[in-house]
Amino acid sequence: MFLVLNLVVAVAALFMVHKLEPSYKKYNWTTEATFSAIPGNQNFDFVLMGTSHAREFSRSGNHKMIETASGKTFFNLSKGSGHGG
Repeated sequence: MFLVLNLVVAVAALFMVHKLEPSYKKYNWTTEATFSAIPGNQNFDFVLMGTSHAREFSRSGNHKMIETASGKTFFNLSKGSGHGG
């Protein structure tokens, strides 16, 4: 019975996430999530990879500032472990 109850709770939670998650706009500079922030059918001039220093690129407005100054678009695949922000 306990297993069935846990399964029902897990399925309900996953269903809620599936329904609510698309309504939240995720941008490269507002989330540590990588794949849910990738926009569909969009091209970028540069893609950054590697977690050492590149993950700081999208924090604190750096991403938008560099895009504006350079006139180029960037997507950052360099995400941290969710710590900091």
